Amino acid sequence: MANKIADGVENRNLAAHGAFFIDDKTDGIRVAHYFPRGKGNDRRWFEYQEAISERAIRVALEEIDQLLREAVEIRSVLESKRRVGANPP
Repeated sequence: MANKIADGVENRNLAAHGAFFIDDKTDGIRVAHYFPRGKGNDRRWFEYQEAISERAIRVALEEIDQLLREAVEIRSVLESKRRVGANPP
């Protein structure tokens, strides 16, 4: 799960926090967001702006939903184990 989170973090960040707007020229959906690159004094921000399809938005939201479901399942397993450990037979 950690690899899934790391691999798609920018796409999910864009889907969750990007500024979506309609391009007046094309009547299509566009998204804009700023992302950091580098660390410390070398850290720079860059703007990402491009057209995005409704399908790409749906895929990102489905991925986020799946990660949330996996996290809830992991939490349930851990809570169950904790309850069993607190009440040994």
